[in-house]
Amino acid sequence: MLVKALEPGACAIHHDASVFELRVETPIPPANNDWTLPAALPLAMALGCEVRFEPSISPLMLESIPTIQNIFTAFTSNKWKRVDVAAQPGPASSQRNQNVGLFFSGGVD
Repeated sequence: MLVKALEPGACAIHHDASVFELRVETPIPPANNDWTLPAALPLAMALGCEVRFEPSISPLMLESIPTIQNIFTAFTSNKWKRVDVAAQPGPASSQRNQNVGLFFSGGVD
């Protein structure tokens, strides 16, 4: 699976012969492509396929991948599999973003 950033807030997910476009709408456009990882990683884990991100992902997000995959496998009773993730580390952010995002519901709410 290949995830390509298209523009701020949009990416294309390529899998086999299919291409899916994913867009997020926020009052402030995303400053980088980090949002694409938690958006696409569950699909890759459910399909059990390696995922590659273009362009780069922040070093902090890359370091978080094992934890994110541990949480997803725990929440899905190990039905989703840990997958290899390939991405070039982008520049570290010079300032911490004060915005907060949450990407899990799992049907509990």
